[in-house]
Amino acid sequence: PHCYTIFNNEYKNYHNFQSLHYTQVIFEQIKTGRIKPRKPFNKTVVYHDPCTLGRQSGIYEEPREILKSIPELKLVEVPFFNRKNSICCGAGSMGLWREYANEERLVNLRLKQLLNTGAEVIAVACPYCLQMFEETLKSMNTEIKVMDVSEILWESLKPETDQ
Repeated sequence: PHCYTIFNNEYKNYHNFQSLHYTQVIFEQIKTGRIKPRKPFNKTVVYHDPCTLGRQSGIYEEPREILKSIPELKLVEVPFFNRKNSICCGAGSMGLWREYANEERLVNLRLKQLLNTGAEVIAVACPYCLQMFEETLKSMNTEIKVMDVSEILWESLKPETDQ
């Protein structure tokens, strides 16, 4: 989402094209029926709103709509702290590489919120968030997985031979 935000918000006066985030493109294809999720993804999923995609670019619904289109996927939300009220994972401020006392890291607060939903999967649409959550979860005693929205969609689209 960082390149999308830069092109649309920072460089908009220097080009005459519209850039789209992949969730916008995929959601449009789902709406028109060109992409049809068919295989069930029987898991409870919580979506984390990335700062640059959400608060900075206003894209909140497309990732959720993609997830809602997948059979048997149960989408849950962090109460209050979703969409414009979502808390940052901390990666954008180089939080993955900084040394903090464990309890002081922003990612720990956000992961507590996400884990409290009871979800089995944390869905993201930002590679920084994915890396931040995966690295932090290695030191926690939990089975929750972190997956990009596109990975979850692929699970519902991939051919039977691609297991």
